[in-house]
Amino acid sequence: MSPLRLTRCVAAATLAAWGSANAQPAVFPARGATIEISVDSTGKASVSEHWRLAGVPPDLSLQYLETACGAVSPIVFALDGASVGYRTVRNAPWVVLRPAMAVRNGTGAAELRVDYLVQVNGSKLSIPVVMPGAPLESGAGGGAVAVEVSISLPPSWRGARVVFPQLHPTEEPGHWSARLPAIPSLVRVRRDPPVDQAPCAPLHADEGGGSSGPFERIFFAFVATVVLWVPLYMLWVRVGRDAGSPSR
Repeated sequence: MSPLRLTRCVAAATLAAWGSANAQPAVFPARGATIEISVDSTGKASVSEHWRLAGVPPDLSLQYLETACGAVSPIVFALDGASVGYRTVRNAPWVVLRPAMAVRNGTGAAELRVDYLVQVNGSKLSIPVVMPGAPLESGAGGGAVAVEVSISLPPSWRGARVVFPQLHPTEEPGHWSARLPAIPSLVRVRRDPPVDQAPCAPLHADEGGGSSGPFERIFFAFVATVVLWVPLYMLWVRVGRDAGSPSR
């Protein structure tokens, strides 16, 4: 086998392996969702998510962004009221959750509920949101699926406000809500005046700036393949040229 063909095989096998390891469903089959967050005076946030599913694919997964100032408790999944187990896969800074649910093809509608607690602290609170590991399926007419997000802050937190995503205060004191075309990975709350607490140390070097996760590893695998391929290809060309040259 020539060096060129060999390196092509290596590159194809590398990309296939990464694709298999990081495979995600094409879309998350949700018809709508509500995310309700309630924060008490101690900084403990109770999060309840309700997902209206059009079906349950075999590779359904959700994920949340791990942050230093927002410790997530064990998460509880329930499908149509029945508790569902799950396994966890860490892909820093993301934590991937794969519920063990029976597959429902076609129009097998279901309701998925996700409940968890988040202990937050500091003046800038970051509450992770458990979100699908794939884009939401388009709604009727090809439009985006609406996600209703609301948060209630304790009355003692005067001056506190939601800074991300763009939620609007309601007539109820400390209550913010909005209907969004996309799912936020975090809900950020700013307390004013600031709370005298030590800043949280980042869990990851890239915390706050985001991470492309598996795409970074795919990129470096591609670079390594190119670095290997170039000298082999040049050697192959030189050997072929020398072999084709008439002897003197």
